[in-house]
Amino acid sequence: MQLYGVTSLSNAILAGAPVLSPGLALVGYDIAFTSTGQQIAYPGQVMVITTPSGSELTYTIGAIMQQSGIGIIGLNPNNAIFIDENTFLSQFDPSGTVDGIIVYVDSPNNINYVTNELKALFPMDQVLNLSTLLSSINQFFTVLELFLAFIAGISFIIIGIWMFDTMMFNVIQRTREFGIMRAVGFSGRSIPLLLIIEPR
Repeated sequence: MQLYGVTSLSNAILAGAPVLSPGLALVGYDIAFTSTGQQIAYPGQVMVITTPSGSELTYTIGAIMQQSGIGIIGLNPNNAIFIDENTFLSQFDPSGTVDGIIVYVDSPNNINYVTNELKALFPMDQVLNLSTLLSSINQFFTVLELFLAFIAGISFIIIGIWMFDTMMFNVIQRTREFGIMRAVGFSGRSIPLLLIIEPR
């Protein structure tokens, strides 16, 4: 219910009964419907789930879940199959341990406090919250901005060198032209007149 943001499991059900017990499974929207909207799974239909050990579990679809826009790291409710906890731990994780838990706080102001408490209680585990994710994203974009600024700086330097080289080439070429003109007999006054007339 917390994953779907509802106070009653019935509000998260599209079709079927909101019952989660051994032998019954709740199926996510994207499993029951194809990308074209065709329904391929129905309440009461039997399906077989293969466990990591290779054994097969037979389940009856108890309900189809509503399409959810809520998702967390590593879990998309639309692609999930929900079964009872005891069966999951015995068939999919016999060690009885879980890879992660979701903690809901009653107020956003308590997020940092709860995060710090969890880190103190479980120092070997990774504790994530939205603030941590946002700060990581901000750090990524800061590094990206610095990288782009570095590329832009190099581009300006290259353009400056190109402009300097072009101007120096033109100056050297003009100097040679002036020398050739003086060598063939042009006077000092005629050369500036030719430069004024040339653009026209």
